[in-house]
Amino acid sequence: VVKQFPFISFGGQKGYEEAGTDKYDEEALRYMYAIAVPLFIGFTIRSSLYEKHRGWYTFIINTAAGGVYTFGFVMMTPQLYINYKLQSVEHMPWKALTYKAMSTFVDDVSAFLIDMPLMHRLACFRDDIIFFIYIYQRWKYRVDKTRISTWVENQPEEAQTSARSEGEAEPAQVENQPEE
Repeated sequence: VVKQFPFISFGGQKGYEEAGTDKYDEEALRYMYAIAVPLFIGFTIRSSLYEKHRGWYTFIINTAAGGVYTFGFVMMTPQLYINYKLQSVEHMPWKALTYKAMSTFVDDVSAFLIDMPLMHRLACFRDDIIFFIYIYQRWKYRVDKTRISTWVENQPEEAQTSARSEGEAEPAQVENQPEE
C-alpha cells in the first residue's frame, strides 16, 4: 500500500454516521447558526454605532471576541440536541461530564474573583447553562444497559444477548472438552 503525503487521514468516529447522530448534529448546527449569525451581525452593527472604540483595531478585536463567545456557544449545543432526539445519553460518558463540571467550576470561580470584561463573564455562565442542561438530560434519559452501544466495540456478553431480537438464533456454543 502506497501512502500519500501528508500521511494523515480525516474521518468521522466509527459508529457516528451509522447511528444517525451526524444528521442531528448538522440539523442542530443549522438551527443554531440561523439564530446566532443574525444576532452576531446585529451585535457588530450595534457595537460600531453606539460603543466607543479607540480605533479600528480595538473594534475588530472586540468583535472577534464576541464571535468566539457566540460561536463557542453554538458549537456546544449540538450535543444537547442529539441527546434530545435520541432520548439517550449513552454517548455522553461520566468522565466527560466530570471534566465539564470541574472546568465549569474553575471558570465560575475565576469569573467572580478576577476583574474581566462583561462578555467573558457571560461566556463563563453560558457554560453553566449548557452544563445544567447536560445534568438534566443525564437524569431524564437514563442509560439503557440492555441496548447495544454503537460506541463500544467489546461489550459484555449479557448486554449483547439481551439486546438480540426474539427471532434471532443464539450462536452455537462450543465447549472445550478434554480428550479421553
